Amino acid sequence: MTCMGTRSCYLALWNAAVKSCMEYDAEAFKENLDWFRYLPAPGQISDEEFYLEYCFVVLHPGVSTVVAHSVWDRIRPILDQPLPRIVRNEKRVRTQLLRMYRNERKVGYMLDTARYLVANPGVGRRLERMGREQALKYLQTLPGIGKVTRYHLARNIGFDVVKPDRHLTRLAEVLGTTPNELCCVVAEETGERVGVVDYVFYQWCAWAGFDEVGEVARAICAAS
Repeated sequence: MTCMGTRSCYLALWNAAVKSCMEYDAEAFKENLDWFRYLPAPGQISDEEFYLEYCFVVLHPGVSTVVAHSVWDRIRPILDQPLPRIVRNEKRVRTQLLRMYRNERKVGYMLDTARYLVANPGVGRRLERMGREQALKYLQTLPGIGKVTRYHLARNIGFDVVKPDRHLTRLAEVLGTTPNELCCVVAEETGERVGVVDYVFYQWCAWAGFDEVGEVARAICAAS
Protein backbone atom coordinates (compact mmCIF):
# COMPACT_ATOMS: atom_id res chain seq x y z
CA MET A 1 0.00 0.00 0.00
CA THR A 2 1.26 3.49 -0.79
CA CYS A 3 0.50 6.88 0.67
CA MET A 4 0.44 10.26 -0.98
CA GLY A 5 3.60 11.79 0.44
CA THR A 6 3.82 15.30 1.89
CA ARG A 7 6.81 17.51 2.47
CA SER A 8 6.76 16.74 6.19
CA CYS A 9 6.68 13.02 5.37
CA TYR A 10 9.65 13.34 3.00
CA LEU A 11 11.64 15.32 5.56
CA ALA A 12 10.89 12.79 8.29
CA LEU A 13 12.15 10.09 5.97
CA TRP A 14 15.30 12.11 5.22
CA ASN A 15 16.00 12.52 8.93
CA ALA A 16 15.52 8.80 9.48
CA ALA A 17 17.90 8.03 6.60
CA VAL A 18 20.64 10.35 7.90
CA LYS A 19 20.31 8.98 11.45
CA SER A 20 20.49 5.36 10.26
CA CYS A 21 23.54 5.98 8.05
CA MET A 22 25.36 7.80 10.85
CA GLU A 23 24.72 4.89 13.19
CA TYR A 24 25.86 2.33 10.61
CA ASP A 25 29.21 3.92 9.65
CA ALA A 26 29.54 7.60 10.50
CA GLU A 27 33.06 8.01 9.12
CA ALA A 28 32.34 6.50 5.70
CA PHE A 29 28.99 8.26 5.49
CA LYS A 30 30.44 11.70 6.23
CA GLU A 31 33.28 11.16 3.77
CA ASN A 32 30.91 10.17 0.95
CA LEU A 33 28.47 12.94 1.86
CA ASP A 34 31.20 15.57 1.50
CA TRP A 35 32.31 14.03 -1.81
CA PHE A 36 28.82 14.42 -3.26
CA ARG A 37 28.32 17.88 -1.76
CA TYR A 38 31.46 19.33 -3.32
CA LEU A 39 31.57 17.67 -6.71
CA PRO A 40 33.09 19.96 -9.36
CA ALA A 41 31.10 20.90 -12.45
CA PRO A 42 31.44 18.47 -15.39
CA GLY A 43 33.58 20.92 -17.31
CA GLN A 44 36.20 20.92 -14.56
CA ILE A 45 36.97 17.20 -14.58
CA SER A 46 39.77 15.66 -16.58
CA ASP A 47 39.31 12.85 -19.07
CA GLU A 48 41.04 10.51 -16.62
CA GLU A 49 38.64 11.48 -13.82
CA PHE A 50 35.69 10.94 -16.14
CA TYR A 51 37.10 7.57 -17.16
CA LEU A 52 37.41 6.34 -13.58
CA GLU A 53 33.81 7.30 -12.83
CA TYR A 54 32.69 5.64 -16.05
CA CYS A 55 34.46 2.38 -15.18
CA PHE A 56 33.09 2.46 -11.63
CA VAL A 57 29.53 2.79 -12.93
CA VAL A 58 29.97 0.05 -15.55
CA LEU A 59 30.80 -2.41 -12.77
CA HIS A 60 27.46 -2.04 -11.00
CA PRO A 61 24.74 -3.56 -13.20
CA GLY A 62 23.99 -7.15 -12.23
CA VAL A 63 25.97 -7.20 -8.97
CA SER A 64 25.47 -5.99 -5.42
CA THR A 65 27.04 -2.78 -4.17
CA VAL A 66 29.37 -4.78 -1.94
CA VAL A 67 30.64 -6.85 -4.88
CA ALA A 68 31.03 -3.80 -7.13
CA HIS A 69 33.10 -1.97 -4.51
CA SER A 70 35.22 -5.05 -3.85
CA VAL A 71 36.02 -5.38 -7.56
CA TRP A 72 36.68 -1.65 -7.84
CA ASP A 73 39.23 -1.73 -5.04
CA ARG A 74 41.15 -4.37 -7.02
CA ILE A 75 41.03 -2.84 -10.49
CA ARG A 76 41.18 0.91 -9.81
CA PRO A 77 45.01 0.91 -9.44
CA ILE A 78 45.24 -0.58 -12.94
CA LEU A 79 42.93 2.05 -14.46
CA ASP A 80 44.23 5.07 -12.55
CA GLN A 81 46.85 6.19 -15.07
CA PRO A 82 46.98 8.47 -18.12
CA LEU A 83 44.57 7.28 -20.80
CA PRO A 84 47.18 7.29 -23.61
CA ARG A 85 49.26 4.88 -21.53
CA ILE A 86 46.28 2.53 -21.13
CA VAL A 87 45.74 2.56 -24.88
CA ARG A 88 49.42 2.03 -25.71
CA ASN A 89 49.58 -0.92 -23.33
CA GLU A 90 46.08 -2.23 -23.96
CA LYS A 91 47.05 -5.90 -24.17
CA ARG A 92 48.88 -5.79 -20.85
CA VAL A 93 46.12 -3.77 -19.18
CA ARG A 94 43.49 -6.23 -20.43
CA THR A 95 45.45 -9.13 -18.96
CA GLN A 96 45.83 -7.35 -15.64
CA LEU A 97 42.13 -6.48 -15.47
CA LEU A 98 40.97 -9.98 -16.33
CA ARG A 99 43.24 -11.40 -13.68
CA MET A 100 41.34 -9.31 -11.11
CA TYR A 101 37.89 -9.26 -12.73
CA ARG A 102 36.82 -12.13 -14.97
CA ASN A 103 34.23 -10.29 -17.02
CA GLU A 104 35.51 -9.99 -20.59
CA ARG A 105 32.48 -8.02 -21.75
CA LYS A 106 32.83 -5.23 -19.18
CA VAL A 107 36.62 -5.15 -19.48
CA GLY A 108 36.08 -4.73 -23.21
CA TYR A 109 33.75 -1.79 -22.56
CA MET A 110 36.40 -0.12 -20.42
CA LEU A 111 39.15 -0.49 -23.01
CA ASP A 112 36.88 0.59 -25.89
CA THR A 113 36.01 3.75 -23.97
CA ALA A 114 39.66 4.45 -23.15
CA ARG A 115 40.43 4.43 -26.89
CA TYR A 116 37.41 6.65 -27.59
CA LEU A 117 38.43 9.23 -24.99
CA VAL A 118 41.99 9.40 -26.29
CA ALA A 119 40.63 10.02 -29.80
CA ASN A 120 38.04 12.52 -28.50
CA PRO A 121 39.56 14.44 -25.57
CA GLY A 122 37.79 17.05 -23.46
CA VAL A 123 34.67 15.03 -22.65
CA GLY A 124 33.78 17.00 -19.51
CA ARG A 125 33.74 20.34 -21.31
CA ARG A 126 31.64 18.87 -24.14
CA LEU A 127 29.10 17.47 -21.70
CA GLU A 128 28.80 20.75 -19.82
CA ARG A 129 28.18 22.64 -23.07
CA MET A 130 25.49 20.12 -24.04
CA GLY A 131 23.41 20.70 -20.92
CA ARG A 132 21.85 18.00 -18.76
CA GLU A 133 19.33 16.42 -21.13
CA GLN A 134 21.65 16.14 -24.11
CA ALA A 135 24.47 14.97 -21.85
CA LEU A 136 22.28 12.15 -20.55
CA LYS A 137 21.57 11.03 -24.11
CA TYR A 138 25.26 11.19 -24.93
CA LEU A 139 26.28 9.16 -21.88
CA GLN A 140 23.87 6.40 -22.88
CA THR A 141 25.82 5.94 -26.13
CA LEU A 142 28.90 4.80 -24.20
CA PRO A 143 29.46 1.04 -23.95
CA GLY A 144 27.80 -0.48 -20.89
CA ILE A 145 25.79 2.64 -19.97
CA GLY A 146 22.01 2.23 -20.00
CA LYS A 147 18.85 4.19 -19.17
CA VAL A 148 19.42 4.08 -15.42
CA THR A 149 23.21 3.99 -15.23
CA ARG A 150 23.47 7.14 -17.36
CA TYR A 151 22.00 8.98 -14.36
CA HIS A 152 24.51 7.29 -12.05
CA LEU A 153 27.40 8.46 -14.22
CA ALA A 154 25.93 11.94 -14.73
CA ARG A 155 25.51 12.40 -10.97
CA ASN A 156 29.08 11.26 -10.28
CA ILE A 157 30.62 13.70 -12.77
CA GLY A 158 28.80 16.74 -11.41
CA PHE A 159 25.31 16.91 -12.92
CA ASP A 160 22.72 17.37 -10.16
CA VAL A 161 20.41 14.51 -11.05
CA VAL A 162 18.60 11.61 -9.36
CA LYS A 163 19.60 8.04 -10.14
CA PRO A 164 16.26 6.16 -10.34
CA ASP A 165 17.64 2.77 -9.34
CA ARG A 166 15.62 -0.03 -7.73
CA HIS A 167 16.21 1.26 -4.18
CA LEU A 168 14.98 4.80 -4.90
CA THR A 169 12.13 3.52 -7.06
CA ARG A 170 10.83 1.16 -4.37
CA LEU A 171 11.13 3.84 -1.69
CA ALA A 172 9.26 6.37 -3.83
CA GLU A 173 6.52 3.83 -4.52
CA VAL A 174 5.87 3.46 -0.79
CA LEU A 175 5.31 7.22 -0.67
CA GLY A 176 3.20 7.32 -3.82
CA THR A 177 5.69 9.53 -5.65
CA THR A 178 8.69 9.33 -7.97
CA PRO A 179 12.42 9.25 -7.09
CA ASN A 180 12.87 12.64 -8.74
CA GLU A 181 10.04 14.32 -6.84
CA LEU A 182 11.13 12.82 -3.52
CA CYS A 183 14.73 13.97 -3.90
CA CYS A 184 13.87 17.38 -5.35
CA VAL A 185 11.45 18.21 -2.52
CA VAL A 186 13.96 17.19 0.16
CA ALA A 187 16.69 19.17 -1.64
CA GLU A 188 14.48 22.27 -1.66
CA GLU A 189 13.71 21.92 2.04
CA THR A 190 17.25 21.13 3.21
CA GLY A 191 19.38 23.12 0.78
CA GLU A 192 21.25 19.98 -0.24
CA ARG A 193 22.05 19.06 -3.82
CA VAL A 194 19.57 16.65 -5.39
CA GLY A 195 22.43 14.21 -5.94
CA VAL A 196 23.28 14.33 -2.23
CA VAL A 197 19.70 13.44 -1.29
CA ASP A 198 19.78 10.61 -3.83
CA TYR A 199 23.00 9.28 -2.29
CA VAL A 200 21.64 9.37 1.28
CA PHE A 201 18.45 7.49 0.45
CA TYR A 202 20.37 4.99 -1.66
CA GLN A 203 22.97 4.41 1.05
CA TRP A 204 20.27 3.90 3.66
CA CYS A 205 18.60 1.24 1.54
CA ALA A 206 21.91 -0.44 0.74
CA TRP A 207 23.09 -0.56 4.35
CA ALA A 208 19.86 -1.21 6.22
CA GLY A 209 18.11 -3.34 3.59
CA PHE A 210 14.81 -2.42 2.01
CA ASP A 211 12.69 -4.46 4.40
CA GLU A 212 13.73 -2.18 7.25
CA VAL A 213 13.59 0.99 5.15
CA GLY A 214 10.15 0.10 3.79
CA GLU A 215 8.84 -0.52 7.31
CA VAL A 216 10.10 2.87 8.50
CA ALA A 217 8.68 4.59 5.41
CA ARG A 218 5.26 3.02 5.90
CA ALA A 219 5.23 4.03 9.57
CA ILE A 220 6.10 7.61 8.64
CA CYS A 221 3.35 7.59 6.01
CA ALA A 222 0.82 6.33 8.53
CA ALA A 223 1.75 9.07 10.98
CA SER A 224 1.59 11.88 8.39
